[in-house]
Amino acid sequence: MLGRYSESGRRAAPGFEVFAVNDQHAFVRIPADTQIRPGEILSFGISHPCGGFDRWRFIPIVAPNHDVIGGVEPDL
Repeated sequence: MLGRYSESGRRAAPGFEVFAVNDQHAFVRIPADTQIRPGEILSFGISHPCGGFDRWRFIPIVAPNHDVIGGVEPDL
């Protein structure tokens, strides 16, 4: 699920579309009338969670306020 985070918290991102991916990069279409300010964060869900375990050495556990509160280190 795509979301937008700013100082005011999380909100939906209607009309945003991931149209391509390349490794860890996502290419996103954003509606023309949308303004994104510096410091705003776009968040994405994982399409297939097990894919992260074979690619990431450390998977952070993130609190709602964006603090990293822990992590998982896959032993592969």
